[in-house]
Amino acid sequence: MADAAAHSVDAEVARRAAVEPEARPTEGRVGRLEAHGGRVVTFAAFTQTMDRLSGLKFKPSSLQTHWEALSDLSAAELDAAVARAARECEEFPAPRMIRALVDDYRRDQPVPEEEDRSAPWRGVSEIVLPNGVCLPVKREWRYFCEECSDTGMRSFWCGAKSSVRFPWLGLQRCSRRKEHGEHEWVDACPCADTNPDVQRKKQRAMQVTRKQANG
Repeated sequence: MADAAAHSVDAEVARRAAVEPEARPTEGRVGRLEAHGGRVVTFAAFTQTMDRLSGLKFKPSSLQTHWEALSDLSAAELDAAVARAARECEEFPAPRMIRALVDDYRRDQPVPEEEDRSAPWRGVSEIVLPNGVCLPVKREWRYFCEECSDTGMRSFWCGAKSSVRFPWLGLQRCSRRKEHGEHEWVDACPCADTNPDVQRKKQRAMQVTRKQANG
């Protein structure tokens, strides 16, 4: 009786999801999916894909918990995780397992090439270096984040305002409490978890590390 009731609830939710726009906010979520070449998955499509694992042991009577935990996945990511779970799992995977399989899938995806974000430079036509060499300036690079120049890290100077330092270093004390000499230090930029260029570099570094580990 309980299984029949749960199935009825799932069927009603799936029917509504197929004809009604999703009520949950998608701002930010769509951008992450597009970064992985995917699209937002409706509850009906999610249920249909997860049902491919119905032959495994301990299938839950409702997929609502899985949906709440995994609704940010793209169709391609979910499909890849389910396909691998069907090959390797004996028991119905928990949301945590599905996400771990998706993480593996993402790490193996080709890293997109960096796009040309340069633009014509409208400032001075050349820069004179301290050694007297003149460098022509024709274009400027447009960063996603001007704070860190898309490195994911911000540099600061811990010291007196009157001290000699690089002009791009802002004054900010580090976390060390004891007295110490002046120095440069870095901290994670707030953009690090969302900056597309930072994520691309991380993904490429992870793939290189995995290839080296696998020989």
